[in-house]
Amino acid sequence: MLLAFVMGNVAALAQKPAKGNNIVFEEATAREAYPNVAVFVFPQICDLEMLSNERITFAPVPYSLAKDVGAMSEAELQNNKARALQNACNISGADLIIEPLYTSDVYDGDTKTIYISVSGYPAKYVNFRSLKDSDLEMIKVLYPGGVERIQMQNEGRVVTTATENGK
Repeated sequence: MLLAFVMGNVAALAQKPAKGNNIVFEEATAREAYPNVAVFVFPQICDLEMLSNERITFAPVPYSLAKDVGAMSEAELQNNKARALQNACNISGADLIIEPLYTSDVYDGDTKTIYISVSGYPAKYVNFRSLKDSDLEMIKVLYPGGVERIQMQNEGRVVTTATENGK
């Protein structure tokens, strides 16, 4: 019984960082879809419910840079912008921010911190349903270039199918 109690506490301690530890790496992902499965995925469609009809600006959030603003890479900037977008979604209870605009500032007093604010229209995915003929007609009007055009626009950002050995 005592051994089970000790093992339970060891497992609990292993899951939580010790007090005073600083985060040395943090990664975030926003607005990406990975339905990368080897089965048929039947088309689904949903609506977006805007949570605000006015653009909302989310306060600047500080992010530490790896070195100095002069050594900041494009990848580091993009990751921090994604983190700011995720933060805006969390604050507003949204699944995504429509038309996000970013403002990034580094001040001369601290060139190792970037402050990023995001503005946009928070929205949630609602009314998930199977694709109907009426939905298909709307999609044809919105995307006259067809599926190929949509795939070209989303290339590298959204995975829509899985292929295995050319099947």
